[in-house]
Amino acid sequence: MSDHRSPPEPMFGTGWRHADERDCETVSRFVGAPTHHWEHGAVRVLSSAEQAEYRGIVVPHNHCSVSVYGEDRRPSDEEMAEVRHAFDMHDAEEDNHQPGRIRNLFLPLHLPRGTVGICDCKTDETVVTEPDGFQWSRKVDR
Repeated sequence: MSDHRSPPEPMFGTGWRHADERDCETVSRFVGAPTHHWEHGAVRVLSSAEQAEYRGIVVPHNHCSVSVYGEDRRPSDEEMAEVRHAFDMHDAEEDNHQPGRIRNLFLPLHLPRGTVGICDCKTDETVVTEPDGFQWSRKVDR
């Protein structure tokens, strides 16, 4: 098993603050796992530890959903790099399943640190690239 904290939490001294847990109750019910809300300036992270399928088996995953509060944009690559660093999600894969203003990081915890190509859902999905370079995937129509 990996040495990641689960659910992901920001490292001490990175400037993130834990938001009111009541904000996460609805999200927790939707996700099906306890969800924590973190803030750093306008950047918001919902972090959770959840069970998800990985190549035919259900294993623990860390998940960070990243957004920018009060602005009509998605998080920049620089902001995502800060989230990866603060939450120890360097080796997580970005995997988005819809257009919009949220970017998602997923990390199966049973894999060795640094494993790449971890989201096997991409084998039966089409990748859509938005004009600004943001990528998301959707199921291939058959």
